[in-house]
Amino acid sequence: MYSVDLKNNYSLAVFMDDGNRLIGPHEIFPGWGTHRLNITGMGDLTFFDLGDYKIARFTNKDIPWTLQTWGGLIRYRGQEAYFRYEGNGVVNVELDRWGGVKLNFPQGGMMVRLEDLVVV
Repeated sequence: MYSVDLKNNYSLAVFMDDGNRLIGPHEIFPGWGTHRLNITGMGDLTFFDLGDYKIARFTNKDIPWTLQTWGGLIRYRGQEAYFRYEGNGVVNVELDRWGGVKLNFPQGGMMVRLEDLVVV
């Protein structure tokens, strides 16, 4: 599993999983898995632990980090980020004063696009 290193500079409250924990200015969450950060007034920052499942369209033999064993997906306000890692992965998250989010994936990650709604 991966850990989350969270720096919270947001001017309003941030909760984890519907309010079971109030988030302070700097938190480290080992073995994070699938969770939601409820960012008051902005919405949920949702983390999905994908385990060894790879999203095929974001896996490319010419981009080595996409072939790593473990992975995750993060969704926030209609945007997504996909990451992969080996061993103990880390996701660095920084919330700015206005609810903006900066992500960093030391072992590899990128912005991706997943459709929220499809008509067939």
